[in-house]
Amino acid sequence: MKLDSGAALIMLRQHMKDTIKIHDFSGWKSQEIRPQIVCVDGVGLSVQASSGHYCEPRIDGPVTYYSVEVGYPDIVPPLSWKPYAEEWSKPLLDKIKSFKWAIKDRFKRWFKEVRISCISGYELWQDKELSAQAALRLTWQRIREHSYRGTAIRIYWRDLWNPMPKNTIYAWIPIELVAEFIAEHGGIDYLKSKNPKWEYMFDDLTGVLKQNLEKGELQ
Repeated sequence: MKLDSGAALIMLRQHMKDTIKIHDFSGWKSQEIRPQIVCVDGVGLSVQASSGHYCEPRIDGPVTYYSVEVGYPDIVPPLSWKPYAEEWSKPLLDKIKSFKWAIKDRFKRWFKEVRISCISGYELWQDKELSAQAALRLTWQRIREHSYRGTAIRIYWRDLWNPMPKNTIYAWIPIELVAEFIAEHGGIDYLKSKNPKWEYMFDDLTGVLKQNLEKGELQ
């Protein structure tokens, strides 16, 4: 179901104000990253705006933004987003090089972590702080903790097969274009988008339905 773009724009601006969290670290303030927006049809995208993002105005707080930073949409966005993309396309050869580098780097780190764990376990046994069996158990536990997780490899593997428009950042993109995209996908699903005011919205909706039932307007 397509939503009116004007309504989607109002919805987006209100949602961005609702999801503001600012932390104060002894006078130094930092705005928390907003949760991913999930549309009614399940399509998700990250929409951010603060002093640390590519947006206008580039400040924190409940302000009216004219452009925002969008990242990693679940589907390929329209061509109107291309001028704002950090990297709309990437040669396949470059993707393969990045993937090979990720594999090499991950295994290099893993062997280093295994070596450190083994030396540490041996030293604990030599100093008689642990028995040989306990030292071996501790060493094995540490090796498992540093096991091959391949986070970077998964990212580059995704980039290898997915089109770049889904795996890039869109800087200073007009908020109206983002609202049009959200409208095409039915608007914002407040519950899945972790809007903190969803509970109040739900309570208000429940109250209205209850009143209508009492009046006999709903069967």
